[in-house]
Amino acid sequence: MKETEGKRSGLLEKYKKFNIITLPIGVGVGVFGIFTGNPILVTGGFSAAFVDTAQIILIDRINKKKQNPKEQIVFQASGA
Repeated sequence: MKETEGKRSGLLEKYKKFNIITLPIGVGVGVFGIFTGNPILVTGGFSAAFVDTAQIILIDRINKKKQNPKEQIVFQASGA
């Protein structure tokens, strides 16, 4: 079970890195579309950037839920 989870989380991390690389490309296409006055580039570029951002956030949440509770660090306020 852990072996398949490791493969899946490794694949998710690779996909997250791919999204991190393509995020600035989408923003760049959107900005280029603003400067050239092309609404198709603006919509497409910023939509792609939005999807990349949503996927990065989703992958982070999935990986956070997969962590073993013993591995999570909990900070507790002292009563003093």
